[in-house]
Amino acid sequence: QRAKESGIEKDVDDRVNQRMVEIMKQYNLKTVDELYAMMEKSGVDPKELKETWRKQETREQVIQKELQSKVYWEPNGEKLKAYYEKHKEKFTKPETISFSELFLGFAGRSEATVREKAAQLHTQLKAGGDWAKILKDNSDTPVVTQGAGKLEDARIDAMGEKLIGPLKGIKAGEITAPFELDQLGMVILRVDARQQASSESVFNENAVRMAMLTERMPDEQKKYMAKLREESYIKISDTYRPIVNPILFADERQDKSKN
Repeated sequence: QRAKESGIEKDVDDRVNQRMVEIMKQYNLKTVDELYAMMEKSGVDPKELKETWRKQETREQVIQKELQSKVYWEPNGEKLKAYYEKHKEKFTKPETISFSELFLGFAGRSEATVREKAAQLHTQLKAGGDWAKILKDNSDTPVVTQGAGKLEDARIDAMGEKLIGPLKGIKAGEITAPFELDQLGMVILRVDARQQASSESVFNENAVRMAMLTERMPDEQKKYMAKLREESYIKISDTYRPIVNPILFADERQDKSKN
């Protein structure tokens, strides 16, 4: 509902279509029909996949436009300086990492089959398999790197635990064990480079804003999602109405009983 109100539906559709085009280029396909045929042959439902991407992209764009941008620009100069002085240790030169991504999506497939395939590919790679060939032959459009396939000089301290955990202790040239990401699919990352941190502290406005954003976003997102639910219009199917009515109107009955 918020996506419709914000007018971002076209942007979402454009992004989903672009991801399809990227796959066509990757496999040298000329038409959408060829792409769909290839997907169906490999057990992927194109419509289901696009719908999964659409939901994912809608959520990301709404949160970015409606919340992240606001939280990022909200602190003024005084607040930025105060935060920097209190957290100088955060603004030393951070440890950075560059990695490549292999992604196997759950959309349109059996999760058990995808997990098994991820384990098989991991075994091949550990045995010295060609990363580039295995990636080309098996990977879906990457999600961690948002379709790019690679991420360079990313700050370790700015990553979520879902990435920090698998990447911990992995040296340049090594790969992570397969891990699940947000119920979307299985991921294997290859570390291409690591740069160690420095102890020198330097004020950088963008870095301070990003640190404050990272710190505040979990709570701000919870409040934002709660507000969206309060403001949304949800039509309950007649099939489920007898089940949910006792829950939905419990507070109302309590108020009446007090009166």
